[in-house]
Amino acid sequence: MMRTVETPGIREPFLLELGFRVPPETSPTGDVQVKRLAPFPCMPLLYSGGGQHVEGAYTRLINAIEQAGLKPTGEGREEYFYFDGPESPDNITYIAFGIQEPL
Repeated sequence: MMRTVETPGIREPFLLELGFRVPPETSPTGDVQVKRLAPFPCMPLLYSGGGQHVEGAYTRLINAIEQAGLKPTGEGREEYFYFDGPESPDNITYIAFGIQEPL
């Protein structure tokens, strides 16, 4: 599923693609596409907690990228390792922002 999202605090709307891990031999069917994501240079953060506090994790990650003098590519990925409900303190989310590789 792809849609444009406008989020308070984010400078511009962005395209959001939602996906699920599937076996490599999975074929597209109906309106469902299969897209293989290539590894990408990124700065990751592992966040534990509910969605009500995830904005702070994004802020920490953005600050870490800036403090390291890295340039973001605009690509971001999230992967939910464990989800127990929107506000559960037990949720574990992998967040990664793409960074440009040094020349």
